[in-house]
Amino acid sequence: MKKTISTVTATMILAGGLVTTLNAADDKPKRSLKGNMMVVYNKLPGEAKTFGEMFTEGEWYGRLRSNTFLWDWDASTQTDNHAWGIGGSLVYKTAKYNGLSATLGAYYSYAGLYAMDQVDIGDLKAGKDTLSRLDVRDDNSYDMFSLAQAHIDYSAGKTTLKVGRQIIESMFTKSNDTKMIPNTFEAAVLENNDIEGTKLRFAYID
Repeated sequence: MKKTISTVTATMILAGGLVTTLNAADDKPKRSLKGNMMVVYNKLPGEAKTFGEMFTEGEWYGRLRSNTFLWDWDASTQTDNHAWGIGGSLVYKTAKYNGLSATLGAYYSYAGLYAMDQVDIGDLKAGKDTLSRLDVRDDNSYDMFSLAQAHIDYSAGKTTLKVGRQIIESMFTKSNDTKMIPNTFEAAVLENNDIEGTKLRFAYID
C-alpha cells in the first residue's frame, strides 16, 4: 500500500526560450498545452516570398519544464523512489515557401539534483520519464537529450506530406507530452481534407 504519493509538475511555456509572448489579436500564448497533453500552436509562421525568408520569418517556441516525483511505500518489499527532472525544449518552425516548410525540436532533461543512486535506478517507476535509466545504470549519466522533432512538410491545396521525426496524434499514437520529452515517430504521413467533414490520413511509421 502506498503511504504517500507526491507529484509536482510545473510547465512554463516560453517564446524563444526567454519570455512569454502573447498574440495581440486574441491574447493567447504562441503555444499551449491542452488537457489531454497535446501541444497546440496558436501562432504559426506565415508565407515566405523567397527561400531565404523561409528561415528568417520562422518562429521559435521555448518551454521550461520541471517534474518532481516522490513515492513513499508502507510495504518493506517495495523500494521508495523519487526523481526530479529539470530542462526544457526549443522548437523552430520555418515559414512556408511554395508549400515547403520544416520543423526542428530539441529537448533536454537533467535529473541529477534529486536522484536515486545508480544501483537503485531500476526501482524508479513513475519518474522514469525524467531520465534514461539505461544511461544511469551503464554510465551514471543523469542527462537526457533528444532531437525529437526533425521533419520536412510539403502542402498543396488541402493535401500535406510530412516526412521525418514527428509527433503523430491518432487513436494508436500519442505524444503524451506530460513529462520531459514527448513520444515522436520516424514516419511519412500524407493527409488530405478535400472531402468536407472528413480527414484522410495515410502513414508509414518506422
